[in-house]
Amino acid sequence: MIGLSVLGASADEPVPHPDWAGAFDAAGVTGVFVVKDAGTGELHTSDPGRAATRFSPASTFKIANSLIAADAGVLGSTGQVFLYDGERRDFESWNKDFTLKEALAASVVPIYQEIARSVGPERMQAGLDRLGYGNRTIGTPDAFWLDGSLRISAVEQIAFLIGLHDRTLPFAPKAQEMVLEILPETALSCGTIRAKTGWGYQSETPQIGWWIGWAEVEGKVTYFALNIDVMSRDDLKARSAVTLDLLREHAAIPADCTLS
Repeated sequence: MIGLSVLGASADEPVPHPDWAGAFDAAGVTGVFVVKDAGTGELHTSDPGRAATRFSPASTFKIANSLIAADAGVLGSTGQVFLYDGERRDFESWNKDFTLKEALAASVVPIYQEIARSVGPERMQAGLDRLGYGNRTIGTPDAFWLDGSLRISAVEQIAFLIGLHDRTLPFAPKAQEMVLEILPETALSCGTIRAKTGWGYQSETPQIGWWIGWAEVEGKVTYFALNIDVMSRDDLKARSAVTLDLLREHAAIPADCTLS
């Protein structure tokens, strides 16, 4: 599978857990969950076929976008400010100034389109190739992660996350540190999740929803990548619900661990 050897992750077939489908059924959605233990190196999934299927990364690509831009010198610091351009957008929360860290947390598409334009298609393509990121395909230079051109599987997302966490991606250490500093953090009653959501509302039918990252509990790191079919906005809340259910099922977090 493209990308795994480049990122240094194991290409072993994941262990299937068909019983994990119950978590998706309970949430009323269809999707896949992939998890990898940093300690054992074992890869597990609810559906091996879907785990290997590529979808638009949607806003999860903002992690790689940030990395490529930081390495290219387009981003200078986590506190870099992007001034509001005055254009009214559908998401009212986007209509203001943002720091880089805030822009990633709020998943502000116009700012990341500006970042991609500043990187330019040649440097962006080179960055995708260095990462071995999914199918490495750029369509529209400032929307390829939204328009269905770029596609990546849940297994490949895991490989990317491992490289980022371990700071072993083929990019400047400073660039990797910057991205780790801005990666959204969610508090758990038992630890922390560092992760990014995605919602491919422009590129897929049905739409695709993502949550990718890792859980840190008592020094143990567990990587995860979830994607679901999104039939309505109400389905988006299933991303965290299913992820937490299956992290508990996999014993990556305690049974009583919840979002704080």
